[in-house]
Amino acid sequence: VEFHKRNKHSYIVTSGQGILVMGDKRQEMKERDKFTIEPGTKFQLINPTADRWELRLKTQPGWRPEDAFYVVGDRTIPGADVYFGIHLG
Repeated sequence: VEFHKRNKHSYIVTSGQGILVMGDKRQEMKERDKFTIEPGTKFQLINPTADRWELRLKTQPGWRPEDAFYVVGDRTIPGADVYFGIHLG
């Protein structure tokens, strides 16, 4: 689960499918679906399969570690303390 204090996230699914979770809502997302996450909204993106799920993300303003927070169990981890790996393949 993650949330952002000031950033608005706009996504478009470019291939595959997955699940968007916001609060109690779970919604299946497929290619060409668009959705927006407003600042402060807790959300999770889930790919329940081994198939690729690709999304394009636009953040307003741009992503900054100090704006992002990730919730793992009962811990909230600041974005600056999270490591992201990028796989180009």
